[in-house]
Amino acid sequence: MAGRSHDVTLYTTTLYNFPKFPLVFYSSYAILFFMRVFVYWNLHKKCWSVRCVKTGKVIFHKQSLMVRNAEFVVSQAGRLRVLRKRRKNVHAGIRGELIEDNNVELNRKVRYNPYLFSSFMIQDSPIYQAEYVRLCSTREVFA
Repeated sequence: MAGRSHDVTLYTTTLYNFPKFPLVFYSSYAILFFMRVFVYWNLHKKCWSVRCVKTGKVIFHKQSLMVRNAEFVVSQAGRLRVLRKRRKNVHAGIRGELIEDNNVELNRKVRYNPYLFSSFMIQDSPIYQAEYVRLCSTREVFA
């Protein structure tokens, strides 16, 4: 990846009488694992962009990550705009809780193509939710 490096440092800390939670410090942001995020493939940076659901801001970029309690989201208005203009935009992604990679065996490959499908697909059937989702640096998604 060109430009400055995107180092993410993992710490464990105690917050407000809660048990120890892993925190990620990225630039000036402290990201609590299990926070609700929206993840999508960034075409310009060639990595995954992670956006906080609460604030709507992109909090960091990462080559690979894992999400728990995932929902596969497609904005139909955004998809129709892609079909009409024949130009890609951010209209689909995965919403869920950011977690550490826990080596769960995930072998169902998920794909999405706005020109062919109106939702995310596993083989020939649509998928809307998954317990765990791994997003790889090769742009592949497994559920």
